[in-house]
Amino acid sequence: MLRALHLVAREIALAHDQWLARLVRRRTAAENAALRETIGRLQAQIDLLRARLLRIDPRRRPRYRAWDRLAILWHRTRYGLSVSAAARAFVLSAQMGERAPWRSSSGSGAR
Repeated sequence: MLRALHLVAREIALAHDQWLARLVRRRTAAENAALRETIGRLQAQIDLLRARLLRIDPRRRPRYRAWDRLAILWHRTRYGLSVSAAARAFVLSAQMGERAPWRSSSGSGAR
């Protein structure tokens, strides 16, 4: 009798685990879809803002503040971006990225 109860409990536990795995997969798929939608929305916003900045003459664009420049340097180092890739990402001229006065005070930096 005890063995039969053990077998029934095991089958119930296996069925519960399978049900839970299906539920998690379904929820994960829904979360993935929601995240993909969010990424798409944010990418569209970034593209629109970048296009707007690119229409402004580089000499008339707003300047980055000191903390923003530090964040750009950190981002560039963290993700291993080249100077030209960072310049494209943050709508800077590549020449300014190479000879920026705030780059020289940051140490050697990643090139």
